Amino acid sequence: MDAGHGAGSLDADAVLAAIGAGPVAPEVARALHAFVEGLARVPLRARDGVAYRVPEGARDDVVQAVLLKVLERSPLPVVGQGAAACRAYLGTMLVHEWLGQHRRSSRSDGSDVLERVLADGRLDAATPVVETSVARAMLERLVAAAREARMARYRAELDRVWSQIVALCFEGASMGDLLARDEGVTGDTSLAERKRAVDRVLKSHQRVREEVLAAVETLYQRGQLSWVDAGRARAACRLLLRCQRRGPRGISGDEP
Repeated sequence: MDAGHGAGSLDADAVLAAIGAGPVAPEVARALHAFVEGLARVPLRARDGVAYRVPEGARDDVVQAVLLKVLERSPLPVVGQGAAACRAYLGTMLVHEWLGQHRRSSRSDGSDVLERVLADGRLDAATPVVETSVARAMLERLVAAAREARMARYRAELDRVWSQIVALCFEGASMGDLLARDEGVTGDTSLAERKRAVDRVLKSHQRVREEVLAAVETLYQRGQLSWVDAGRARAACRLLLRCQRRGPRGISGDEP
């Protein structure tokens, strides 16, 4: 973290030491604000190894909350360990404050921006690529864990179903595309056979989703997923269900 430079002649260690020593002079307060605000504008790496950037819309609230905590908790334990250590400490405070505010404002257990990913069974063109790429990378990691948990002779079936899910959620395919490609459904297919084909696909997807969700808990219990990443992983699993639910008319057995 190299942000926070340029706050007058005081470095981060000197600023935090001055705050812990007694009444805060105006120039010290300004320098602290400059350090914290500067850090809030750059990617910050948390203990779980994930890099976060405080969103612009939340930045002022997060910065003000961290400034207040610095004043309340001073002298901070990092004082005297050097400017770099002090900047890292402030950066960690920013990440924790942002994640805490986000969890409190979320509708569920820490799931993040991956919640708003899909429209009509396809990726929304307005969705930033980084969000969908993060979701896919997380899911691939979970599928690998689920695949490892399966007996060897059942892994090919998981691979086949996962390829369908990837096509549906990340490659712009519709459920109708999958039915035509993998189930042989055409315009001449009877309604009864169409329903059976839909049922086969939906049940196979459900089984894989359940295995992937189980992998979240397995990796979390092993310490291979942080609390935050486990929340992201659960959100990514909900993405899979939303893909299926938002397919075009005519794929669930209804007449098109």
